[in-house]
Order: sequence, then structure tokens, then C-alpha cells
Amino acid sequence: MNTDDYLNALTDQIRYKKARSTVAEEIRIHIEDQTETFLHEGMDEENAEKMAVQEMGDPIETGIALDRIHRPRMAWGMIGLVALLSITGLILQYLVQLDFSKAQMSGIQTAADRISYLFPVDIQKSIFIVILGLAMMVFVCYADYSRIGLWAKEIMIFLFLGILIWKQLAGNTINGALNWVNFGPVSLNISMLLFLFVPLYGAALYSYRGKGYRGMIYGLMWMFPPVWIALLIRSILTVMLLFITFMVVLTIAVLRGWFQAARKRTVGIMWFIVLMLPICMYFLVNARAAVYQVERIQMYFNYLSRLFGGANTDSGNGPYYLLEAVHQMVMKSQLVGGGQMSEGAASVMQQSNYYMLAYTLSFYGILAAAVLFSAIIFVFCRFLRISLRQKNQLGMIMGTACSTLFILQLILYFINNLGIMPTETNIPFLSYAGTGAVITYILIGILLSICRYQNILPVSPPSKALGIRGKVRV
Repeated sequence: MNTDDYLNALTDQIRYKKARSTVAEEIRIHIEDQTETFLHEGMDEENAEKMAVQEMGDPIETGIALDRIHRPRMAWGMIGLVALLSITGLILQYLVQLDFSKAQMSGIQTAADRISYLFPVDIQKSIFIVILGLAMMVFVCYADYSRIGLWAKEIMIFLFLGILIWKQLAGNTINGALNWVNFGPVSLNISMLLFLFVPLYGAALYSYRGKGYRGMIYGLMWMFPPVWIALLIRSILTVMLLFITFMVVLTIAVLRGWFQAARKRTVGIMWFIVLMLPICMYFLVNARAAVYQVERIQMYFNYLSRLFGGANTDSGNGPYYLLEAVHQMVMKSQLVGGGQMSEGAASVMQQSNYYMLAYTLSFYGILAAAVLFSAIIFVFCRFLRISLRQKNQLGMIMGTACSTLFILQLILYFINNLGIMPTETNIPFLSYAGTGAVITYILIGILLSICRYQNILPVSPPSKALGIRGKVRV
């Protein structure tokens, strides 16, 4: 039996077709190495190849053994934890609604009123959003993420033009914000839609491996489409999240040697420029901003000075009254158990998507909040660790991009829920604000897809010229 016959018999035992080319290539390398050894020992080429093939063992048994390894494996532990945290988030949303509605209990007379009280419309919407999000997560998980990565740049262009045109034709302003578009009876948040660019950017950056500083410049240019849309809708927070995530991804690519650049020096220059941007923005705002904008910034710094100086921050008015109410909730929290729905807490809970951690701190104690937030942090740190360890470089960069975005959101959410900075960030499992929740589950689906295919796809996935499926028959 020669090498080709052996490989065909072996790969016929592997049920997952996309793994066959990877396995065949690995086995071929082993056979060629052993053949080379026998040739050095004085064998002729034909016998050396036959002996090398024989040493690989029975192709049927070997193929069956490899089939157990090289097939998709669902990360059931991570899926279970995601489902558990989703249910926990729904329960907290429900409890918030009940606590917020207790003041209206005396006015409930009819059975219909009681049903409306016990099952608020907002909770019904949240349940629907979670079910839809989980369904999208499973769909994306079963899809091969390398198919997305293969057409990342084309998808980015389509999204960029689609959002711009959609915004022009069906744009909507809600509460003074310009970042909404209508989709039938539903309004979608553009800021949340822009997060779909994050894994796509990682895949686009992957396509420039080995192209030196020119590849880095192209990578910087692909940051522009989503960041520009975020600037158009005047969402500075979205600009910051996208830009920092993209810079982290680009940094990892440089450190992995994708661009044959001086790694430490290049990364140092990149982040020096990034750190200088806030300073430049500060002076620009002071020089060009309107008087009320400068006064608002000054009021925030005054608030911080009172907060960290130990002074009472409960002014009851001003642009940062919500932060002051959050801070008071946190300061009055206990280790276990909590307090009552005060007037300040009621104001905070009207925007419960942004302040579920503060609610948990105030009503269930520091210990409950620490367990909940630690579990969410664990999920995405685990995803980041899995991503960074991927042999497949496309999966590594796409997974790292998604994980980085989530971790940045967690940091901003934590700061917001301590009453330090008004970030008003949505995070997974605690925020069910429609578009953001569904986008979150889609990105988690990509992370689960990377976990699912980590033992299958090769280090370098095939290009468009070769297609997704490699040919095994020789």
C-alpha cells in the first residue's frame, strides 16, 4: 500500500469532511519523515515508502481513532453557564420590576391588573429577546466561523454601506440620540449593530499576514468604517470601545509576528499615540467646545472630587444625579441582604439595564453581587484564554476580538455601577435592551463556534482560491 492509498483508506473513516484534508496532511508529513529516515539507512525509495506506511498501523483503526478527535465538540459547560446566567439575568429583571411596582400595589383591583403586575410587559419582551438571542447563538455556533472569516472584508463593506443607507432612509431619533433605525415596528440601535464589525475586523486583519508594515496600514484603515459611523451618530462610548478593541487585536497580531515588524518598538509607538489621544481631545474640547459642554465636564470633575474626597455627593439634581443615586445605593449595601426601594434607587431602576449590578448590591448584598459578576467575568476570561490558545490563527484573532470587547464592556459597566463614570454600557446577561442582547448572543455564538472547531481546522484556514473544503483524494 502506497501513501495515497493509505491516506484515502484512513480519511474515509473520518465522518467530518472538513477535517479530512488536515488529517491527511499531518499523516503525510509523518510518512514522508519516516520514509526519509529509511532512505538514509540505505533502502530504495519504493521499499522505504512501504515500510513507512506499515509503521503507521492499520488505516481503518487509525482513521477511527482520529475520527473521535477530529470532529466538532460542543462546549457544553460554557453553553450551560451562558444559559444559567441568562436565566439569572431574567430573574433579576423580574425582581426589579416587582420592586419598582410595589408602590402601585394598592391601586390593583382587577385580576387583569394583577396579571399585568405579576407579568409586566417589559419582562415578556425580555423573555422573548433571550429566547431569540439563544436561538441565534446556537445557529451561529453550528456555523463554521471560518466561512465568516473567509468573506470578512466583503461583509464589512456590506454592513458599512447598509447601515449608512439604512440610517438615511429609516433613521430615528430617540431621547435625543441619533443612533436608531427602524425595522418595521422595531427600532434597532446602531451602536449595538457596530459591534458586529469586531470579529470581522480580526478576520480582515488576518488576511494581511506576512505583508509587513503595509499590512499594518491596511489593518488601521479597516478600523475606519465602523468608527466613522460611531462618530456620525455621536456615540463617543462606542468609538472608544471599538477603537480600543481594534488596537488590542492589532497589538496581538504584531506580537504574534504577523507583519515582520519590530514588535516591542511598534507596539510601544502604537500605544503611546493611543494614550496621547485623550490628552489632545481634552485640550480640543476646552478650545472648541460650547460653554455648556465645558461646564458639564467641570461639574463631573467636581463630582469626582467630592466622591473621592469623602464628601456627600447626594445633591439631588444636576447632570450627574443618577450617578449620585447609584453611589448612595452602593455605599449603603450590606454584605448579605439589602435595603428598600428609596427614591434615588427608583430613579436608577428606571434604567435597570445599565444598573443591575448596583441593584444586586443594594438589595441582595455585596456577596451576591460579587458571585454574579465573577461568574460573568469568568465566562469571558475563559473565552479569551481558549481563543489565545487556538492553533487556528483565524479563530485565535476572531475569538480574541470578541472576548476583548466583552471584557471592556464589563469594566465600563462596573465603573458605571459604582457611580464613578456615566458609561451606561450594556453587558451580557444583565442587559436585555433588544438589539444589544441579540448582538451579544451572536458574538457568543462565534466564540462557541471557535471552541467547537478547535480540533478540526488547520493552523492556516484555506483561502478563497482553494475554497473551504480541501480535497483529500489523490
